[in-house]
Amino acid sequence: FFSCSRLWCTVETPPQTSRAFSMAAMLQSARGAAIFRTANLIAPALLIHPSHSSIYRTFVASPDSQVVEVKDDAHYDEIISSHSGLAVVDFTAAWCGPCKQVAPVFDSLSKEHTTVKFLKVDIDNEETEKTVRAAQVSAVPTFSFVKAGQLAFQIKGADIASVKAKIDELK
Repeated sequence: FFSCSRLWCTVETPPQTSRAFSMAAMLQSARGAAIFRTANLIAPALLIHPSHSSIYRTFVASPDSQVVEVKDDAHYDEIISSHSGLAVVDFTAAWCGPCKQVAPVFDSLSKEHTTVKFLKVDIDNEETEKTVRAAQVSAVPTFSFVKAGQLAFQIKGADIASVKAKIDELK
């Protein structure tokens, strides 16, 4: 099953493939091929961008970026437990076009809101599997808003305007 909206496409796969096929799989659509992985996703659905050309763009954080790339579950737990204020967690993937499109904006938000902690978690990193499962990530990008160690809100999809508004509301 394949359906698209302005921000993302949903590809539903049989439940047994969610862990069985952790290798890359190919999806052929009218606009070209998109590479995706099913590893670490809770629900048997994946999100990719309708304009597949954006999937191959990469984002390199600026040298003064305040976004912390989470290395493993212990690193995530340490950051969240030591920060009493708002933390915004971007659950992302290297193959995700919308993730790559919002990455520079997420980076700039980290510079604007210095009291907020900004984290980036790669859903395909086996070292962060527990964190991804605990956040119940079923789509990418997913933005989780954690306040005082508790999930306060979650946004699925590349809706950066909603992310900005929620930061202003919760900080």
